[in-house]
Amino acid sequence: MREGRGMETVARSLYEQVCSERDLLSMEVEYLRGQLADEDIVFPSSWHMSRSERLLMRGLMRRSILTREGAMALLYSGRGGDEPGDKILDVFICRLRRTIESDGIRILNRHGEGFYLTAAMKARVLVLCEREALKALGRAGAA
Repeated sequence: MREGRGMETVARSLYEQVCSERDLLSMEVEYLRGQLADEDIVFPSSWHMSRSERLLMRGLMRRSILTREGAMALLYSGRGGDEPGDKILDVFICRLRRTIESDGIRILNRHGEGFYLTAAMKARVLVLCEREALKALGRAGAA
């Protein structure tokens, strides 16, 4: 009888540990999803960015370096089916570069590692985003 209670206690303890680990992993997944696509950044409307370009720009803003694998995950995670070839990433980066270069922002690449924005470029993007947010608030207040 005593042995049965001991096994039951061990089983309950293991069950609680697994549940706790599951809950921690769920929270971590939600956190990482938020890191992948920070929706709080509002880019200038003059940039006319596609969804893919916005995702890439957010990735560049959130990381010191955005690897090709990380960029592809931003673009295609959660979409069932096959991912397109990674040359599509070059197309999106090229478009994004053309979009933001008129505002003095350059996306750089580190061979074999990925793409990045310098701290000064990130600061410039944030200034432009802040201006856009203030414009939007002004329009909302006037309505």
